Amino acid sequence: MNQLNNQPGYNYDYDEIDLRDIFRTLGKWKYTIISVTLICMFLSGIVSLFFIDPVYEATAMVAPASASTLANQNNISYLVTGDDFDRITDSKKISDSLDSIIKLTQVDVSRYTALLTSNHILWCTIKELDLKTTPAKLKGQIRIESKKDMGDVSEVTVSHTDPALAAQISNTLVNQTAAYMKNLNDQKMNGLLKNLEKQQAAAQVKAEDAFTQLKEFESGNVAMDTIEKEIEIRKLQHEVERREDILNSLNSKIFEMKVVQSFTSVEDMIVMLSTATIPEHPVKPNKKLNVAIAGVLGLMIAVFGFLFVVFQVFGQENAKYCNH
Repeated sequence: MNQLNNQPGYNYDYDEIDLRDIFRTLGKWKYTIISVTLICMFLSGIVSLFFIDPVYEATAMVAPASASTLANQNNISYLVTGDDFDRITDSKKISDSLDSIIKLTQVDVSRYTALLTSNHILWCTIKELDLKTTPAKLKGQIRIESKKDMGDVSEVTVSHTDPALAAQISNTLVNQTAAYMKNLNDQKMNGLLKNLEKQQAAAQVKAEDAFTQLKEFESGNVAMDTIEKEIEIRKLQHEVERREDILNSLNSKIFEMKVVQSFTSVEDMIVMLSTATIPEHPVKPNKKLNVAIAGVLGLMIAVFGFLFVVFQVFGQENAKYCNH
């Protein structure tokens, strides 16, 4: 290369392209560049308008009606055995013991958003609306966003090419979740209620036995002095009172649970603050954005294509000169 540079008449200007020449050539090709850009924008508009199905979004706004939780999920299977109460001698302690054991078994609705996209709820929604899809595909169409500035409020958004179906799916998801949570709640409360009723029957039998023992002792001829007999009678009377306290406490809690259960409904679990309505305008495709992106890409392709051709021509001319 040094030998070539030392040759007389060698023009160093051929080693680089003058930017002014590039801009002059760009001016000559401006109509071609504009045409390519417009063609890309036109094709993008045609594809967005006729070949891409519009996607609509329907949103339902929901919130839990109660944040009560079950302190220990095993409480539902806890049996209040007679032996446990035999160790309690104070009526207030009996009531306190029942309060600590018997938690009104409300399902934890604070995590209802996880249920909204569970397979069970998705299958129920598919069956309810007779959808021709799978849980995995349906889950991909669902978006759940928590509104931190609004407490426990969440938005359930469903995307679909059918605007009416998008609204139906969103509302059905919420309704199916509420119904499922109520069913779980009812099962837990019914299970605990049955356990309490068993204990009520057992407490009733023991209260009757204690009362019978007292009456038999009072009417019987027991060989003991008056003081010892009086002490024994008071002891039996105390046992009768204690058994009655246990029975009354169980009756009170059973009544309380039945009242709460009678007022429990689907609306008590999840409140739909705003039902999903049929959207009027699609969110996809964004025709204006697609056309704008296509215009920028078309302009870039046209300019870079032009520069590639210019550098190719320059390289060929430079090679010819070197050969001479």
